[in-house]
This record gives sequence, C-alpha cells and structure tokens, in this order.
Amino acid sequence: MGGSPFDRHWFRQVLGQYPTGVCVVTAVTPAGARSGMVVGSFTSVSLDPPMVAFFPSAGSQTWPELSGASAFCVNVLAADQEPVARRFATAPAASRFDGVGARSSPAGAPLLDGVVAWIDCTPASVQAAGDHFVVLGDVTALGIESSKLPLLFFRGGYGSFSPLSFTASDAEGVLTRQLRCLDLVRPVLRRLPDSGLRCLVTTRSGDRVVVLGRLEPPAPEGATEPTALVGPEALSQPHGAAVFDAWGPGVDDRSARHHHPDAADRLALVRERGCALGPVEPPTLDDDALRAVETVTVPVLDADGDVVLAITADGFRQEPEAVREVVRMLRAYGDEATRLVRGRSLARS
Repeated sequence: MGGSPFDRHWFRQVLGQYPTGVCVVTAVTPAGARSGMVVGSFTSVSLDPPMVAFFPSAGSQTWPELSGASAFCVNVLAADQEPVARRFATAPAASRFDGVGARSSPAGAPLLDGVVAWIDCTPASVQAAGDHFVVLGDVTALGIESSKLPLLFFRGGYGSFSPLSFTASDAEGVLTRQLRCLDLVRPVLRRLPDSGLRCLVTTRSGDRVVVLGRLEPPAPEGATEPTALVGPEALSQPHGAAVFDAWGPGVDDRSARHHHPDAADRLALVRERGCALGPVEPPTLDDDALRAVETVTVPVLDADGDVVLAITADGFRQEPEAVREVVRMLRAYGDEATRLVRGRSLARS
C-alpha cells in the first residue's frame, strides 16, 4: 500500500510506524528563566567530535526562547514519565516545571528527576529544513541516571518497549561490550535449554564475576520461552571463575589471584581441557572424578585472546558419559560463540 509523500496525513501515518524516543530539551534563557520543550526527533550525529541533533518545529513558540541559550540539556524520559512529556507538550511555558523536580546539569540547564539519561550541549549550528530547524549540538557532558526503560512514541501514542533479550540491564554502562557480545551469541546459548541444561553467562567486571544472563530449560508443561532475567549481580561463589584467568596475556601474574600453591597447575589444566569443571577442578578425569562434576564452564574469547564471556552449564546427570558429552558439547558451543564475536580461536595446550 502506497501513497503520495505530499499527502500530510499519509506522510505522518507512514513515519508513525517508526518508534522514537521522547526527550525534553531544557535550557536557561538569557533572561534567567527555565525553558523546556518535548522533542521526539533527537539523534546522535558524530562520535568524533561528539555531536547530537534535534529538530524543533519552525512554528514552535518555545524554540525562540531556547535558541538564545548558551547551553541546553537533552533529558531522555523514562517509560513512567508520560505525564512529564504531556506537561511539557501542552502546559503554558511559565508552568511547565511546576511539580517537576530538577537540578542543574553541569552546563547549568535543568536536569529533570527520574530521567533515563541526559546530554549537555552547546549549540553548534541551526539550519532551516522545510518546516523544521536542524539544531546541532556539541556534547560537553552526559550521563546515565537509571536503568529504567525509555518512553517511546509510536503510531501517535506513548508507550514502552519489552526487551526480547534475556540479558541484564547495564545502568552504569560499564558492560556495554560484554552485553553486545552476549546478544551476538544468543542463538548458540538457546540450544542449551533445549538439551535440558541450565545456562549461566558471566563476565568479569573489575575484581568481580557478575551474571549477565540465565536460561532455564522449558517447564514440563510447555513454557515457550526459557528465559530468566538476572543481574548484573556479583556471584558470591563464582562458577568457573578460573576461565577468566586461564587465557590471554599475563596468565602467570593472574594465577597469583587464586592464592593456592598449585594455582598455576590448575589454570594449565583448564587451558588443556578447554573448560573449567566445578565445584573443584579435578586433577584427573577418571570416572570417580567425573561423578563429582556439577558445572562445566567454557570461555568466549575476544580478538585479543582475553575472555569476554564465560558460559556455564549445569543440571546434567552426574554420570561419567553424561559429563563427557556435556564437555564436548559446551566446548563446541564456546568455539562457535568465539567465532560469532570474531574472537581469537581457542588455543588448548
């Protein structure tokens, strides 16, 4: 079904199929008054130098006030802030901040309480574009305020979005690379619950091993999506923590972290086997040792050969052949996951 781009109704209807975030752009005017307007057309422009843009209507009554400010702040609204969006869209300019908590951003513009994130800018340029302006801003500071989901505008109404990923949220933005890798290897991980195994995905953040995601086997009576959301949370008893020290540069130095006289030998066993066996790494893999194995953990390596993710499986039968099969399967999955993140092939001793 098609129509003319010059049909305003049709143009809005088609473009309404594309969801956008909802922001409030705030500033302090040259007269010292606080001003703010709702913006649905906000975008990043450049990483180097950092720049963003938004597109106010040429008919906006608020933009002339904002345009004279020396700095502005883009407030990314959370899903529970629809009333804030409606207030800034419809209330008189003089009362828009009534009942809305705010503090000063580093640039001095109003930073609204409860937002997901904020971006401070200085105006770089303003250009006319049809019935709107293109406002470019040089980013001077930015931050994440909460892990809440953002408010969206879609098909003429406000709403939020439900993540399809089983991964954890990352409120401080410190696990972005690991979470992206986890999303890339998700098709591999989903096979583990189909095999009746529980799957735990972890990464190292500083001195902590943290959980990024977990998959559970389908419930006996037909759960359609075997997922569970967790973390990021620190593990009090990390599963397969040795895999984070067994590969990559500085292995000898990292073995000292384990505070055990044979730590180097244990890490060498993990490298040789291509996996860590828990709860205690057995020196041999005879039948009696395998009967004590409760978890199998394999690494996912990045392009530098460091461990970016660890995949742990448990819930299997503690019988020698069953454990050997899990080890074979999980090592194959780990190798495939490493290829998906374009990592360095695993070198086993």
